[in-house]
Amino acid sequence: MLISHLLARGARARFDRAVLADVLGFGGPLVLNAVLLFVTFQADRLVVTGFYGWSEVAIYGVAFQLAMLPSQIAGRAAGSLLAPRLRGLHGAALARVARTAINLHLLVASPLRWSSPCLRHR
Repeated sequence: MLISHLLARGARARFDRAVLADVLGFGGPLVLNAVLLFVTFQADRLVVTGFYGWSEVAIYGVAFQLAMLPSQIAGRAAGSLLAPRLRGLHGAALARVARTAINLHLLVASPLRWSSPCLRHR
């Protein structure tokens, strides 16, 4: 890296408000989303910590990660399958693919949702 700086003597960094506005306009909502997702997935541990000790929170964290693993795998697989199909689609074609994806998601998720009361420990 030092060599690249020595070779690029004429190049200077400068501040450009238009570029900053573009970066913040694109990245700002993504950063906000990341912060909110972090808070969403970590807030439960803070609540559990208020009632139990750290060893229980550790067990809870491991159990939560194991419970979330199937949905994470399914989400990544769906993203890998849908991303190439969504590329270049616009208008009605995009709406049709999105509607199909949502319907498939509901088809897979509904039985899980309705069977969850059956899985409770009695």
